[in-house]
Amino acid sequence: MFTLVMFKRISGERDSLSVLSSGSSEDESSDERHDMKNGWKTAIIGARGISYSSRKVINDVMAICPYVRKESKFESKKEISKIAEICELSNCSHGIYISESRDSTFVTLGDSKLGPTIKYRLESYFGIHDLFFEGNCSKNSRPLLLFSPGFDDKIWKEHKNLLSKCFGAAINHKRIKPFFDRVFYFCLFEDKIVIRHFEFGDDFEIREVGPRILLEPMLVLEGPFGGKVSWKNVKPHMPSAEDVKKVLKSSKRNQKRASNLISRERKLQAVDNEPEYEDILFQQ
Repeated sequence: MFTLVMFKRISGERDSLSVLSSGSSEDESSDERHDMKNGWKTAIIGARGISYSSRKVINDVMAICPYVRKESKFESKKEISKIAEICELSNCSHGIYISESRDSTFVTLGDSKLGPTIKYRLESYFGIHDLFFEGNCSKNSRPLLLFSPGFDDKIWKEHKNLLSKCFGAAINHKRIKPFFDRVFYFCLFEDKIVIRHFEFGDDFEIREVGPRILLEPMLVLEGPFGGKVSWKNVKPHMPSAEDVKKVLKSSKRNQKRASNLISRERKLQAVDNEPEYEDILFQQ
């Protein structure tokens, strides 16, 4: 249980925070908002063969953002530009793509019409039911988007616009109620983005609902899920404790397999000390 004063301690004065309603962004003018009758829509797509933890991320995002549309799994990881076509076919202007590699999970946000596209590494994730969060907000209420002052820099403006589109709801969306019951808080921590989800309680008290997400920017592309690379993270990736445990387990398994193979080869190459049939005859 804590109040809005906690935001002062985290990111300075409350007045310096950038607050956006989920149906608006800084780049949109009032005329553009008036012309958008249906607003924008966001699709979430998962790669085929992802693990249970990545599927859990998709389910939690669908729970906190019921206005996001879930699409079928995407098979070809090399041709990511086809995700823009999938979003256009489903009448979605933005997309969230979740994929995996051997040691990490990636979250890609992009504008399917104009771009840009930003790829993040999912550093840590605590789901709705992981930390036993006390909050319990209304599911279809409109979220309020709260950004720390660091997003006002030129480097982070593209991230701010994409996050406001992918996690925010359009003005006239049919699945959203008109009142504000919860808030998404986006904060910068060591060049990484922290996303937290809170509920408004009595006397403006705030309780965390979850999930809690930590994203590290990896790549910025100019086009819709493709195009030229405008920025790239050059910092070396430091493996987490879980990654180290996986490597140690795999090394132990490989050592056991190698020892088993060596023992088999020794048994096959072993020479029998018993004399052959002819030797037995001549000994007699």
